[in-house]
Amino acid sequence: MDNNNLVKVFNEKDDEIWKCSMDSNTLDDEGVIAEEIKEFYLSDLKEGTVIFYGVRGEKGTFFSGEIKLSAPFNPKKLKLEYVDADGWLLCNSVLYDEKIIDNTNCSTILKYTQNKWIIVGGEKVYE
Repeated sequence: MDNNNLVKVFNEKDDEIWKCSMDSNTLDDEGVIAEEIKEFYLSDLKEGTVIFYGVRGEKGTFFSGEIKLSAPFNPKKLKLEYVDADGWLLCNSVLYDEKIIDNTNCSTILKYTQNKWIIVGGEKVYE
């Protein structure tokens, strides 16, 4: 969740009616609730713990869901829940008016991947 990512809302005619950068300051300015639900830092783990680290660089739509509204869209009713994974804020739930919006579609283009095993406190990294 940063200024490189957007939240967009479309009406039933597929016209964009609202969009917002996903960085915390902009979300806050728009009244969108962004709530951290979990925090995970490598530095907090016990030495010797083995971790799988996987990164995918993708471009496209990562979340798409539908909601039926009885009133005009209000960004103050939008809530993004995220995990802080070693400083990376990863959105994992979207709610509107306290109702979870199911992810019904995503369409991305893979740009790169990186996978490795890390031993916390150790010098060995296996890629």
